[in-house]
Amino acid sequence: GKYEEPVTIHLVRTLDPNAKFDQGKSIENNDFLDEIKKQFNIEVRYDWISAPSDWDQKISLAISSNNLPDAFVVNLTQLKSLEKFNLIADLSGTFNDYGSDMLKKFYNSGGDHLKKLVESDGKMMAIPAPVPKASGMSEMWIRQDWLDKLGLQTPKNIEELKNVAKA
Repeated sequence: GKYEEPVTIHLVRTLDPNAKFDQGKSIENNDFLDEIKKQFNIEVRYDWISAPSDWDQKISLAISSNNLPDAFVVNLTQLKSLEKFNLIADLSGTFNDYGSDMLKKFYNSGGDHLKKLVESDGKMMAIPAPVPKASGMSEMWIRQDWLDKLGLQTPKNIEELKNVAKA
């Protein structure tokens, strides 16, 4: 829901140096951020923006200097550093109380393997997310004619995907 008092969230992100915006718009001033402010009373502030090629170095420096935004994307090595130095919070309650049904389904579809990656001592220390690529979301294509030939259905979770791959 919408917060009564304005909330400011500090983020960091990448931006292709060749990205173009409509007249008067920018990564920090656009319809998407305006809608977040309108619907939730949340103002998004970017502490820094980097080229995609500089992301890993910039986020690693932010971790090592403990100059962190409120939310950000990391790789597994960076996550383990955040855990080791106690720089992240247990998200279990927040995820259970406020995570969308779709996000929870994604998380649960990963089974124990995914949970082992983001949990520590039974606490959820990160929320896994698909990684956007320049051409869109990472996807796996499975040929329907192969599924038909093997008498299989489209996989709906990691275990079913493993079974299709083995078949």
